[in-house]
Amino acid sequence: MNKFLFLLLFILNSQAYANGVSFEAAIGYPEVSLQNPNSGEAVYSGIAVSGKLYAPIYVAGSFSSNFTFSGRYLDLNNNSNSNAQRETGNHIGLGGGLRFKIHKIVLGANYHLIKARHFWVGSTTNDYKEYDYGLFSYYAGLEWLFSKNFGLSMSYESAAANIEIENNPVPYSENTIWLHFRFDTGMPFWGFLGSLFK
Repeated sequence: MNKFLFLLLFILNSQAYANGVSFEAAIGYPEVSLQNPNSGEAVYSGIAVSGKLYAPIYVAGSFSSNFTFSGRYLDLNNNSNSNAQRETGNHIGLGGGLRFKIHKIVLGANYHLIKARHFWVGSTTNDYKEYDYGLFSYYAGLEWLFSKNFGLSMSYESAAANIEIENNPVPYSENTIWLHFRFDTGMPFWGFLGSLFK
């Protein structure tokens, strides 16, 4: 483990100068489905927001790779909501992953630890459930650079998990279209860390 950590720090230190630490904010439109234990399916839509920090690993020509550290939040409504009965949910989590860029093409994968809360309010049911799960996702998209420091991208992300709800495994799937705004500091990883403590 110590050897791996030393290698990771060496890579960040030696290669980061070719590409700066970046920050990203993104807004998305998610569609989520949960397979109910009674074989029915609940479908949700809403809004998603995400923030990321990119730490460069390696850059060569038009290729770049980054570690990502991220947080995400989904605010969801059941598509079957009515005036008599409503279900809402929010899913928030932290995680990280890898991002690769070749020319304008962006590819990546993330893993997040998520805490979810769902609320049912209405004339027939009033309930609340809270659960945790791990979410693996992968995405692809295109990025356009408008200056040395600013980039805009669009991506499609697909995610899946099995959630334990009342001792029942419930399949979870999510597909989200994202609009990303990225700002590159132009600073290497260690230079960026040093600037935080000046």
